[in-house]
Amino acid sequence: MSEAGDEWPPDLRALEEQLAGRRVEAGGAAFKLRVLGAMNAARRAPGRQPYTWWQAAAAAAVVLWMNVSFIAATETELRVGDPVTATERRESVRQMRELLPELTEREAERQLLLLQARAHTLLAPLPRSGRAL
Repeated sequence: MSEAGDEWPPDLRALEEQLAGRRVEAGGAAFKLRVLGAMNAARRAPGRQPYTWWQAAAAAAVVLWMNVSFIAATETELRVGDPVTATERRESVRQMRELLPELTEREAERQLLLLQARAHTLLAPLPRSGRAL
């Protein structure tokens, strides 16, 4: 098996050797000041829109809303999974069939079982294999 560098064109191999041979200096106070100065200059550059407080507030609100909605979705207990007595089961099946007359009694019971099973599952996305997220 050959190295990845063997498959590269000569100009890329030369660039890699040039970059690998560079002297790396440790950052210090002067480097920090240079970076901060460059950041401040870029921030004040003409034509750049200023970062305003409302953009930060909107981003914070979105993050907060996402957290609250996820917690609400995963922690809300609808008591669907609680044990059901035979009387409650018959009443639930009757209500289902009243709302959806095309359901058979057997199908209504099946839907009730599915609702009870669903009560304790975690709402989380499933990653798809072979695809970038």
